[in-house]
Order: sequence, then structure tokens, then C-alpha cells
Amino acid sequence: MNNVFCYAYIMGRIPKKPPTQPINYLWERHNEIARRLVAGEPQCTIAKELGITESRLSIICNSPIFRQRINALSSKADEEARNVQLRMRELSVN
Repeated sequence: MNNVFCYAYIMGRIPKKPPTQPINYLWERHNEIARRLVAGEPQCTIAKELGITESRLSIICNSPIFRQRINALSSKADEEARNVQLRMRELSVN
């Protein structure tokens, strides 16, 4: 750390932890993050490719509205996987 940063930190001018901004609405960027997470892509890769910090991505991922979106996408992906499995069984029997 440089001296200017240390002085500002000691004087209370720099917050000790990054501010958290609650998410009230999911934008397309949030939906892209959700799709990538459900597909199994690591958070560090998503953050780097979208140009955001990993801490910001963590804040997004821990918000209640985002968790609801993840759960909905995961349920839909599970349902589609079950449908594919059933279809494969049908085709293998015939």
C-alpha cells in the first residue's frame, strides 16, 4: 500500500469494505451471469469476461432476486434433462 492510501484509510476517507448495492431488478447482464452459472462456468471466469470484480459478482450471486432466477433456471434445466432421458428411453425401446 502506498502512503496516500494508508493516510486516507486511517483518516476514515476510504470505506473499510466495498459498498453493497442491493439488486432490485435483473438486467440482461444478470441473466447472462445466471445462464453461465447454471451451465457450470466458474465465477472467476465470468467476472473476468464480463469485466466486473469477483466481489461484485459475489454480491450479485448472493442477492435474493438473483437466487430465485438461478433456482428457476436450474429447475428448467433439470426438467429438460429428464425429458431428454425419457425420450432416449422411448427411442431405445422402439
